[in-house]
Amino acid sequence: MPWAHTFFMETKEHLFFIPLILAFYLPFVAGLKLSTNATARPMVFLVTGVIVLNGLAIEGAGAIINWGAKTTLAQEVHASANSTTVKGAH
Repeated sequence: MPWAHTFFMETKEHLFFIPLILAFYLPFVAGLKLSTNATARPMVFLVTGVIVLNGLAIEGAGAIINWGAKTTLAQEVHASANSTTVKGAH
């Protein structure tokens, strides 16, 4: 499963910057007196939700990378064990 590492690692590297930019933007929007500004409240909730969902996506991609690495390693170990059997052994 080397494709899992290639695709999802590249995706994680790019997704990492989105919440950084949004987290930098959030305090400026939050400073707009949210209790009285009805248009800023949904914006803060939306930006916060995108940051949280992006973090979950990055964690999920990490889990897929981990699964792909374990699967590949298990396949290599299994193939190696089959190729080193002694001739004539049962």
